[in-house]
Amino acid sequence: TGTYKIIMPSPQKPDCTLASNTYKQRQRVRLRVGAENQMKKGEEYSKEKDITIYYTIDGSNPDSDSPVYQENEAIVLPGGKVTLKAMCKNQYGKLSSILEVGYKFNIKPAPLEMYAETDTLADMVLLTTTQQEFEAAFGSPQQEIDTTYLTLEDTARHLEYPWGYAVFATVNKRWVLVRVEMTSSV
Repeated sequence: TGTYKIIMPSPQKPDCTLASNTYKQRQRVRLRVGAENQMKKGEEYSKEKDITIYYTIDGSNPDSDSPVYQENEAIVLPGGKVTLKAMCKNQYGKLSSILEVGYKFNIKPAPLEMYAETDTLADMVLLTTTQQEFEAAFGSPQQEIDTTYLTLEDTARHLEYPWGYAVFATVNKRWVLVRVEMTSSV
């Protein structure tokens, strides 16, 4: 008979390529296993086999239901305040401690969606819905600005809403919807 002690090592927490800071434009970040979990092959280091990196960008702690980081994948970080958290899990099911990095991005949010002529928004149709019909459905805008639109010679109207904006141009002597961009849900 004998007594054996089997030690299943825990992986080191992951590293990231972007330092915590305030940035003026969107950034991408890459993750990698910690230096102690890398194996030397020639002059290059590669990820130890069977280590999986899970991450979140919403501030929640990562778990096995979180997105799996793909090696050399660039994670595009959104605007505003972002907390990246990541952890490693090895082939024994052991978890690393959690990497936590905070970022702040001083940028306007990018539009969530752009609409084509065939799309509708609450029964509003591009090049058909009038400004009056649009305002009846979505209310008065926070701001209305006279502007230009693409190559049109006539003035266009840019209407700002809390959720984004709408642009109207004259077609057959009527102000009709030509563009909608949303930066948040309606």
